[in-house]
Amino acid sequence: MCCGGVEGAEPNKGDVRWIWLHEERHTVSTWGSFYSLEGPGELNQADDPSLKAASKTKGGASHYPKLMTTGQSQMVGPSKTILAMIDDDIMLPCHLEPATDVVARTLEWARLDLNPRFVHVRRDGVELLVNQNPSYMGRTSVSTDRLKRGDISLKLSKVKVSDEGKYRCHIPALGTSAVDLVVGALSFPVVIIAEIDKPIRRVVLQCESKGWYPKPEVLWLDGEGNLLSAGPPETVRGPDDLYTVSSRVTVEKRHSNSFTCRVQQKNTNQTRETEIRILDNKVHRDNVTKTLQEKEEEHKDMLHVISVLKEHKKELEISRGKQISQLEKVVEEKRITVNNAIWWWW
Repeated sequence: MCCGGVEGAEPNKGDVRWIWLHEERHTVSTWGSFYSLEGPGELNQADDPSLKAASKTKGGASHYPKLMTTGQSQMVGPSKTILAMIDDDIMLPCHLEPATDVVARTLEWARLDLNPRFVHVRRDGVELLVNQNPSYMGRTSVSTDRLKRGDISLKLSKVKVSDEGKYRCHIPALGTSAVDLVVGALSFPVVIIAEIDKPIRRVVLQCESKGWYPKPEVLWLDGEGNLLSAGPPETVRGPDDLYTVSSRVTVEKRHSNSFTCRVQQKNTNQTRETEIRILDNKVHRDNVTKTLQEKEEEHKDMLHVISVLKEHKKELEISRGKQISQLEKVVEEKRITVNNAIWWWW
């Protein structure tokens, strides 16, 4: 797995210790300089182990490397994936144990899949954002007060879909920690009655939900919570990388007459649903959902209102024009009267 130093040798202060943790928590450790790592992603002595060491599987067992230095603090990251919704302001956690003041130290937040990879950088206690990836410009910060307490957590504002990925928190000579960020977006589905076949008491329901990320799935359920058979949903990805999903299902009016459209995303563990209840000739909805016929009637009513308002506006403009004309006539008559009076006086 790992080799370095002389077996049985006592560690010197400042020596690097690599600890491999087996899934059953057995450890195998080595003191001294780091030489190589067997298997995929093999490193050489010139490589920075804190950059490239990652979890791997060998012989069916998972191993997780941690970099520690004798007599120094250890870099600690989150044990779970961080979930953020679009436009959220979040913290990517990373700290030292025991706490150590790192205000004057060099630290780096990066994503190795980007070019340039730098998300946020401080050099010798000074913000150095010249080589910062443009997509993070103006959206990252670290707290000086937190740095004094060994907290290197990064604040990321107005989260975007493109922010999703693996982040690397690194301080030279102290180590590296990784943070996985998953980004999500969601909205409530809208359900409408697309078609009604009264003779055979069948109804076609349509469900649409916009602004999801990652790609969600759509399920239809009856009043008892049983899944309904529906055709494959239609999924469209917009220029903002968000998904719009729609689905149709044909149902028969039964005793419950209650149906639910559920949109869910398993990776982010997010679910939104809308229920529609069909009561004889009436429809009850818990969200703003209308039949196509109702929407058409509302559209016609709105056009009529607009037409009436336009006519009223036209009448007001004509009336205003007449009033202005009358006012100008009165002013002219008074001007003539005044001129005649002056002429008579002289």
